[in-house]
Amino acid sequence: AYNIPYVLRLRGVLDPELLQQALDGVVTRHEALRTRFPSTDGQPATVVAAEAPVLLDQRDLRGGDAQETAEALASLTNAGFDLATGPLLRGALLRVGDEEHLLCLVLHHIVADGWSLGLLGAELSDHYAAYGEKRDPALPAVSSYRAHAAAERAWLDGPEAAAALAYWREALTGAPALELPLDLPRPTAPSSSGAYHTRVLDGIGPTLDAFARAHRVTPFMVLATAYLSMLHRSTGQDDFCVGIPVAARDTVDSERTIGYYSSALVLRADFADAPTFTAALRRTRSDWLRALTHRRIPFERLSEELRPERDAGRTPVFQTLMAVHTHEGGALGERGFAGLRCAEVDGGHTAVKFELGLDVRPDGDDLHVVFGYRTDLLYAPTVAAFASRFETLLRAALAAPDTPVHRLPLLDAGELGLLSGGSRGPDLADTAPSTVLRGVDLAAAEAPDALAVIGPEEALTRGALAGASRLLAARMAARGVTRGDLVALCLPRGPRAVVAMLAAWR
Repeated sequence: AYNIPYVLRLRGVLDPELLQQALDGVVTRHEALRTRFPSTDGQPATVVAAEAPVLLDQRDLRGGDAQETAEALASLTNAGFDLATGPLLRGALLRVGDEEHLLCLVLHHIVADGWSLGLLGAELSDHYAAYGEKRDPALPAVSSYRAHAAAERAWLDGPEAAAALAYWREALTGAPALELPLDLPRPTAPSSSGAYHTRVLDGIGPTLDAFARAHRVTPFMVLATAYLSMLHRSTGQDDFCVGIPVAARDTVDSERTIGYYSSALVLRADFADAPTFTAALRRTRSDWLRALTHRRIPFERLSEELRPERDAGRTPVFQTLMAVHTHEGGALGERGFAGLRCAEVDGGHTAVKFELGLDVRPDGDDLHVVFGYRTDLLYAPTVAAFASRFETLLRAALAAPDTPVHRLPLLDAGELGLLSGGSRGPDLADTAPSTVLRGVDLAAAEAPDALAVIGPEEALTRGALAGASRLLAARMAARGVTRGDLVALCLPRGPRAVVAMLAAWR
């Protein structure tokens, strides 16, 4: 789950030896790429390896089909790392055409972050071009990542860190877990097996930018409010948390150094007062600005400080993560790479860290929204529905922001049609049972041993369902329940809830 894949399609006449030299040059510059973390006396230690050539696995896949290439990439991007022995950078060069290669680089998150990938690509291009022209890349010196880590540890022992921790304790204490409508029972231990669903929001970029300017907020704040609103509407929860990754790079040196500088901030939803989208957006803006003021606290330290009630099946503090990328100008298309044509491609990485995640990336006037999800909890159609609802709600909010969030459209035409059809039910023949109870009793008489209701822990046959509901109805009547009375039910989902509903109707 902590792999960071970076796969580039390179078109043109490529020199593999020059690319090897370029990769070696980048790894030599950045000590994080040569670092491993063995255990010494039960405590993790940091060891930076000496400068040495990087293993670049070169494979010739010409003549193979797309499936073979996809499987090769997936095997590279999903394989794990050994933090103690290293290396924590893995590279392969797959030749898929006479003038077409796939450069697959995989890093462990402990030594890199999303920002690092941009640096890695840029410096590889610079080194490749320089070595091809037999000159030095002449890049500015980079700082020591170990020195940065030591400075952060010292800061964490100071008064500013104590004040920041106090802020987060007050902001997040008592926050409940996000209860997504799951398709599968939650396992006792979380899995990293995942999948991704992509949806393109055609032409929404200019509208989003204009809306953000008019409301004096950033596009991120609008998107975050829309995601919080979609989760609120999908779960019925007023209070939950969403994680937001941030690049904690506050100096020029840190901006040009590969390493793990990122952390996660937390936005806590509050829809208890049924706000309009505009009001919810103002709250997001205020909360986010305060969070940025206290952003230096590493999330790992924050999690330890909050000490939320441990649930082996959930991640602590938040169970969903939203990332919004800000680079523009067709970032998903081709760009230059030292005279070659270059484009980032999907490497088939399937591991995920959270139950649900949203990654938003601009591409010209469009937005690409990618929902990652745990496949041991959610089915693909459910996540596709989340993506559709996010777009529907976002577009409606941009058009009518003073609408209360709970009244914004959520379902697309397909889901509305499904809801309408399901609410009417099928056309019944004249001989059909006149009531649900009559239908249950007839089905029980025809096949009493056939399964009627299946739950996570028990199942009831038709005969057992009818009998149990009659027995409970008799007990209700003995307690004085008569026709027209209201019967309140408080039961977990399962067969017993169905029995209780049928008993109340009886």
